[in-house]
Amino acid sequence: MALRKSALWLAAFPAFVLVTPVAQAEELTTRPPAAAYGPVDAVRSDEVIDFRIDAQLNETRGDIREGRENGQLSRQQARDYRKQAGRISNTATMARRRPGGMTVSEARDLGMQARMLDSVVNAPASMGTKR
Repeated sequence: MALRKSALWLAAFPAFVLVTPVAQAEELTTRPPAAAYGPVDAVRSDEVIDFRIDAQLNETRGDIREGRENGQLSRQQARDYRKQAGRISNTATMARRRPGGMTVSEARDLGMQARMLDSVVNAPASMGTKR
C-alpha cells in the first residue's frame, strides 16, 4: 500500500515540475529587464531628510532645556542628552560635507537616532515622574 502511494506521488511529480517552470518563465518574460531601469548607483539623500534631522535635534534640545527648567531632568542627564544630540549633529554634518553627501541609509539611521533621543528625553514627562 505504501509502495503504491509513493509510486503514485513519483508519477505525479514530473508533471508538477514541468508546469511550475513554464509559469515562472511566463512571469519573467512580462517584466522589463533590470537594465531598463538605468544604471544602479549609490543613492544619495536629499536636503529634506537632512532638514528633518536638524529640526528633530533642535526640538530635542528645547525639550532638554524645558526638562531641566521644570526639574524633570537632573543636570547630569541634561548634559548627557545634549552631548548625544551634539554627536548626532556632528555626524550628520560630517556626512553632508563628504563628497557625494549623506546616503539615504545614513540619513535614515541618524534620523532614527534623533527620534530615539527625543523619546528618551520626553519619557520622564510622559510618565509624570522625576528621573
